[in-house]
Amino acid sequence: MYYSSGRFLPPVPPKITPFSFEDGLRETMMTRVICGVSQGDLPINFTWYKDEKRLANDDPWENNIVISPLDSYSTLLRFSSLSAEQVGTYTCLASNPASQTYFSAKLEVQGKTSEHTSSSAY
Repeated sequence: MYYSSGRFLPPVPPKITPFSFEDGLRETMMTRVICGVSQGDLPINFTWYKDEKRLANDDPWENNIVISPLDSYSTLLRFSSLSAEQVGTYTCLASNPASQTYFSAKLEVQGKTSEHTSSSAY
């Protein structure tokens, strides 16, 4: 709860700005997506998933995927060299004390199109 103008206000939940992967991606190309929120009280925590499995940033050189915070309101998912094994649905989960929400985008390699879905609970 936050205090403003003599009253307590409930915390504002995060709202993710939609993102998508570009079309026409092929193996060995680079790409990236930014997951950012257009609203939400701090602190906001970001977590990335591929096909519902949490992604770790343990060894980015092994899987050519790097997760980097950009600021308090956004995170970057970067692929340094795409491969067929990376095809799948990537989900960004944003959470704060008020709530959590997620947004997903499908990564296609070798020229197929990308799709995205959204919801307010994960």
